[in-house]
Amino acid sequence: MNRDSYYSIIDERLNLLSLRIARNSSLNLQDLNIHCENFYAQLFNIVFGYQFKNLNAETQNVESIDLIDETNHILAQVSATTTKRKIENTLKKDSLKNYKDYSFVFIFISDKDAKNLRKQSFSNPSNILFNPERDIYDVNELLRKISNLDINKMKEVYNFVRNELKSDIDLRKIDSDLVKLINIISQENLDESLDIPLTVPFEIQKKIDFNGLGRIKTLILDNAIYSKKLNEKYEEFDKQGVNKSRAILNVLKTTYQKFEQQYDDSLQLFDKIIEVIIDKVKSEIDGQNLISIEELELYIPIIVVDAFMKCKIFKNPEEYEYATS
Repeated sequence: MNRDSYYSIIDERLNLLSLRIARNSSLNLQDLNIHCENFYAQLFNIVFGYQFKNLNAETQNVESIDLIDETNHILAQVSATTTKRKIENTLKKDSLKNYKDYSFVFIFISDKDAKNLRKQSFSNPSNILFNPERDIYDVNELLRKISNLDINKMKEVYNFVRNELKSDIDLRKIDSDLVKLINIISQENLDESLDIPLTVPFEIQKKIDFNGLGRIKTLILDNAIYSKKLNEKYEEFDKQGVNKSRAILNVLKTTYQKFEQQYDDSLQLFDKIIEVIIDKVKSEIDGQNLISIEELELYIPIIVVDAFMKCKIFKNPEEYEYATS
């Protein structure tokens, strides 16, 4: 595998993580942010040769400080809130006065770009060492640093990211979980007069490229392998005279159409569709212990990717024409 292949997967996994963090933060779900402290501590240790450890693992809720490198005298905060106010509120904390000879690094982990923050000046009453241009990282800046690593170091980052950010489908549960989701999502009324076009076969890579979704190619391809299993479940319902697949594809198509004009970034649009369907399922089950949030985040992408492959969401490559049913 060459450096382009390593970088492509690192890029994709970190961007997906950032989008997931942003979505969870909007729902006030903070568990993932806590796990990210350890993830980013190890990632920065690999990329920059730091010796970060999670200070919160030793002393709970240390004010403003998440990570500490006692050898290189560096402190870091890992945050999903990418704002000037967040930085200044941190820099004024009294706890920083105990680290006069340390520098402070901000690691922003959501999908928000911190480029403009690096150009600004900040109130720093604690007088801790802090250079905005050097000490503010977002996902894009971190990826820029990773892209310049030598091949051996990049491979080390690749192995770490690939192992840490993988999602394992439980093959023993996939049948029952997919049936649950099919039943829940298809509850929405379907206009039987709606003509949902079929499509001629196309190369999945061409559709990914055509829609600018290269950064999540692995996500799409990884979930595409489960389309056969999903379609087996659809066919079982069809044999019972219940067209669940039509109902679900209509839900996905209308969701895509609703948000298509609101997002210039295809990656954000893809993530928004997943978010909407997850929220729909959560509202339908309304506290019932039918399926966990973790399971939703595993299985909903399978259903969304299947709709992508059936050309119900996102644009079809120009050289392929729709064929109506």
